[in-house]
Amino acid sequence: MKPFLILSLPRSGTAWLANWLTQSGVYCYHELFAELGVTSVQGVASRLGEDSNLVLGNSDSGNIWYVEQLRKLLPDVTMVTVTRSVEDVYRSSAQALVNATLCDDNMLQAVWGHLVETSALLSRVTKEYGLQEESFDELFTLPVELSAAAGRRIWGAVSGGLPFDEER
Repeated sequence: MKPFLILSLPRSGTAWLANWLTQSGVYCYHELFAELGVTSVQGVASRLGEDSNLVLGNSDSGNIWYVEQLRKLLPDVTMVTVTRSVEDVYRSSAQALVNATLCDDNMLQAVWGHLVETSALLSRVTKEYGLQEESFDELFTLPVELSAAAGRRIWGAVSGGLPFDEER
């Protein structure tokens, strides 16, 4: 079965998607790079490429930094991009840092710079490979019909044709 990757900026719903996509013959890791160590591209590829009765995926904002390596190791990988504005991600990140009292001006400047760089790479990769894009705003805002439609499109792209569980 073909593995999949969810590509996104941080704070763009990767944890929620990993949980939501784990159903009916699909297992989606969240932040597999963090679990295995960011230097373990081979480890992530091995885990996703395991001979399994499940479709395996990784929903992780870190995926974008290893796309080229992962594509070489997993040539049939399916990738879907979840887009969210850099400004919204920055506000969410800054709020999380302030709440954790880990925030100063240098930290916020570094966060902004990283997000702009990551966003540019995500945009380039999405265009270069013609990836399916889904909007964070559409996935996580009302009306629920829009969220459900976006969720079904992601499911259709990554599930290998498995039926969608309408109860979820």
